[in-house]
Amino acid sequence: KKFQRELRKKKIDVALLVNLKDICSGVFYFSCVDVEGVYLIIPKKGKAILYSVPMQYEMVKKQSGVKVVKLKRGFLKSGKLKGRIGVNKEVLSVKVFDKLKKDIRKNVKSVSFADVSGIFGDLRKIKTKKEIFYVKKACKIVDKIFMKLKRRFSKFKTEIDVVEFIEREVKKASCELA
Repeated sequence: KKFQRELRKKKIDVALLVNLKDICSGVFYFSCVDVEGVYLIIPKKGKAILYSVPMQYEMVKKQSGVKVVKLKRGFLKSGKLKGRIGVNKEVLSVKVFDKLKKDIRKNVKSVSFADVSGIFGDLRKIKTKKEIFYVKKACKIVDKIFMKLKRRFSKFKTEIDVVEFIEREVKKASCELA
């Protein structure tokens, strides 16, 4: 809602965030999905839609906190992208941004683009109650793992033994390494 409020304030009609190879433009922050080949469209008003490649659709649907739709050819023609489109230029290469612009302009003639990386950066600086909860939970888990590590440290012979121990404990805690 804060992001959408900022979009309206800056007269941006819709934000388009993408997760492509080595490009993570903020999709995870809004949808809890961290896979390649997804496009998140956030209108200035209304519900966000996450477009997923068909192969990953079921997994993405389970993970996502927003509506998920199968990505189909011509999704850029859907009418969701029009007016002033915000993109996270901070993470998009010039090549990717130019291709995105070209593909969008093929389908929608009167569009302009704006950078939302500043809005996105400002939002991420201030943690929500939910984010604070998860950070505290993560700290407790890490603390437990390191206390175990400290107690058993003399038994490890190599750095690899330490790494393997940490990885095992992280898995036992139903977590994953960042």
